[in-house]
Amino acid sequence: MDIVEFLSRLLRANPPEVGLPRDRRGWIEISAVLSAIHNSGHTLDRRGLHRVVQGNQTRFAISRDGSRIRALQDRVREALDPPAVEDVPPSLLYHGTAAHYLDSIARNGLVAGTRKFVHVCESPKLAMEAGSLHGEPELLAVRAARMLEQRFVFYRAGEGIWLVRSAPARFLVRW
Repeated sequence: MDIVEFLSRLLRANPPEVGLPRDRRGWIEISAVLSAIHNSGHTLDRRGLHRVVQGNQTRFAISRDGSRIRALQDRVREALDPPAVEDVPPSLLYHGTAAHYLDSIARNGLVAGTRKFVHVCESPKLAMEAGSLHGEPELLAVRAARMLEQRFVFYRAGEGIWLVRSAPARFLVRW
């Protein structure tokens, strides 16, 4: 298992044998995470951890003060607590998806499925990275300003990442 997969498992599942203490928002002290990584046989220091997070901005976030880390797509945390602070997003956001989902999205919009929220990004690049995880990537623009007019609620989940319960097809444009 590579370090990104291991970190994702550690932060999302938080296996009982590791027992990392996390708060209601899913934040875990970086020093505790680095100890768990070291104890597993992986080699990673604080600077390396920051590089992993920088290269995987749709998966992980480091707190503004640099002391804590969390998974951005954490089903356990999302079920227990609102994912982040309710906020007003930029007027246009982006969602990366695999091309084979476009027909379904045209009919149903973006739906959370087994999750509680749809993840959308401020950056087309981040959205395309997320979309490429599931096949040939396609980029959709999400008209967030129009959604706000219709009383949709957005949550700021991390640097450039936003969450919303759904995004009907009428608010989406293939980019």
